[in-house]
Amino acid sequence: MTIFRNANGSWDVEDWRFINPNTQVIQSLIEKAITDIQAYEHTDESEWNKSAFRSNTILSIMYGDDALWYIYYCFNNGAGLSERGMILAELGSRILGFRDNVPKGWKTGEEWFSQLRPLEITKLPAFDIDALGFSEYETLAANAIIDHISRYYSNALVVTRIHHANEDSDKLTLWVTGWFSCYMLYEKKLDMTSGGEIRACIEFEKDATNSFVVTNYTEGRDGAEYISSIKAFCEPVQGLYEEMIDYDFIELEHIMIDALRKYLKATGLTGIYLFDESWDRRTLLS
Repeated sequence: MTIFRNANGSWDVEDWRFINPNTQVIQSLIEKAITDIQAYEHTDESEWNKSAFRSNTILSIMYGDDALWYIYYCFNNGAGLSERGMILAELGSRILGFRDNVPKGWKTGEEWFSQLRPLEITKLPAFDIDALGFSEYETLAANAIIDHISRYYSNALVVTRIHHANEDSDKLTLWVTGWFSCYMLYEKKLDMTSGGEIRACIEFEKDATNSFVVTNYTEGRDGAEYISSIKAFCEPVQGLYEEMIDYDFIELEHIMIDALRKYLKATGLTGIYLFDESWDRRTLLS
């Protein structure tokens, strides 16, 4: 810390820096990684090996905010130039993940940093399946799937295709294909953080209030038993197994997009687009 005495006799701080040993270690590890990458890329190794070494080394130094602070410091102080800047930018982009607002295709680290405005996370209101306009059976199936996966996924949106329904007095059985997705909203960019397909047979029974409640939930098992388990719960209905196993999930993708649009309209969120990182594709939702 540098301090000086004012004319009135009081002390003022001119410059200060809080020394955090852990942060210093992280900075040293980043510098060593940069040196190692640059040295390896000047060897006679194949380009594939160089690329793999670079990627794996960058993944090993993703130390969150402390690493980001050092990356910003380097760029702001002229230490993010040429190949060194590219490595720092790749590390920063990896750490930021979906928060990185810079479009793909940047050629230098300086170009990446000059455009960087990290996106802030916007909390998403809970999905209300009952308010999305699904049919009664679709709503029952979606809510049953949400209850089933809630141990592992929070605030999931589920869309379904009912292949067959059997309602008899106060009992109901649905054979359903579902798709669930969880999302994060980064200002205006909506990203799917997790999701998956579900094929299930769900049994319901009316309670004292005349509402259907789940009494049995049977889902396709993982691994080698997946096909046989679906075939087993489809046995009561001829041709149902073939219909379920051959079902094209493209239909559910369209239903999911429509459900997201209804949800965003109901919550008043505007200007939101869904970002598909795999295809670098944006779909305007509201």
